[in-house]
Formats: sequence, C-alpha cells, structure tokens
Amino acid sequence: MMMKQNVQETLSNLTSFYNQDELLIEILENYTRIFPIRDAFLYRYSSIGYLAEGIIGISHSKVVHIRSERDDVRLLPVFNAVIGERKAKYFTGIEFLKLMTSKHIFSSEVNSSIIVPLCAGPVVVGFIISYSFDDDTTFDQELLSSLTLFGRLSGNILGNLGESKKIDRLSRRELEVMQHISWGESSSEMADVMGISESTVNQYVKSALTKLDVNNRTQAVAELLRKGVIS
Repeated sequence: MMMKQNVQETLSNLTSFYNQDELLIEILENYTRIFPIRDAFLYRYSSIGYLAEGIIGISHSKVVHIRSERDDVRLLPVFNAVIGERKAKYFTGIEFLKLMTSKHIFSSEVNSSIIVPLCAGPVVVGFIISYSFDDDTTFDQELLSSLTLFGRLSGNILGNLGESKKIDRLSRRELEVMQHISWGESSSEMADVMGISESTVNQYVKSALTKLDVNNRTQAVAELLRKGVIS
C-alpha cells in the first residue's frame, strides 16, 4: 500500500512537464528510484503495425538512446501476454525462454525480465522493460500491482501530453473558429462576425480537425471543452 501511495504522489508531480524528452527521463528515473530495479528501457507501441520502437533508457544511472530498436510484437509472445492483460509481468528462467522467439529486442544473455505496459486508458501506448534488479528482489503480487499502477499513471501522463501538443498546434484563428462553433454559429455566421469569407472559415475548420485528429466539429469542440481551452 505504501509503495502504491509513493507511486501516486511521485507521478502527480510530473503533470507540469511539457518537454517530452525531459518527461521520459524523469519517468524512468522515478521508476528506478521507487522500485528495486536497476535499469529501465522505454518503448513506444502502436497497435497500428504492432510495432514496439525503442526511445530512451537508463542503465547504471546513465541515459541511453535505443531508437534503433524496433520489432513486430506479433512475433513476440512475451509482449502479447502483457498487452492482453495490461498488467506488469515478470518472466524468468525456462518460462522466459519458452516465451521468447528467435527474433527479439533483448540481448541473448538476458534470462529474466519485467515488462510494464504504459496504458493511456484502455490503450497500451508503450512499455518499460527491465532486466537488472536489486539482489533478492521478489516480484510478488504487491510489487507487480504497484508496477502496473506506475504504468497506467505514466501512460495517462504521456497520453495527455500528446493531446496538449495537438492543441498547441492550433492557430489563434483556428481556436477562434472552434469557440464560435461551440456557441452554435454556422460557417456563414462566423464569416460575418469574423470579417472573412465562408470558404476561409471552412478551411480553418478543416485544418483544426486535422490537427486535433478528430472526424467532425462536434468531436473537436468536445475535446477543447474537456481541456478547458474554450468555454
């Protein structure tokens, strides 16, 4: 219980980070500080293409870049198990070797690993992988549960950072158009109020929808209202 409380308190202080690289390093540094784990390697994951791509890691207190590492997780049963359950899992000895295939992103010398999924809501967006631990570490249910919590909170932070970046890309005019839409105005009404053509209004709308990665005006306004960007 104390470990889970520590996880929550630690990660609650990371929500003010807006530089992604700094945030990732901070997440990994806190991960190795909270848990009896000596290294941590963060991979991005997308269900489109099923790719796990290396981003950054910490080993022996040094930051290392692992951007050259990528693999199709469909060829790695060890990842499929973690994705399916969305829980931290520890693999060791014969169990680990049976789960691995001839093609994997681990060193051939590795015979145990802890894999923690990073979940933004129900979606797995990445993993933290470690294979060096403090002596006599036992990955019991309490420790695995705390690691799972860390992955969920971290995943949500990274997911929110991505959403903030989408909003930051909107221009002043695009935000203005979204505000008018939230007030129920049509394109022609916005054109009159803003002193621009209706086609220009529609172009601002189209551009905003693309930047926010949504399908229509309603979804765009809902997203901006949820974030408190418009009122």
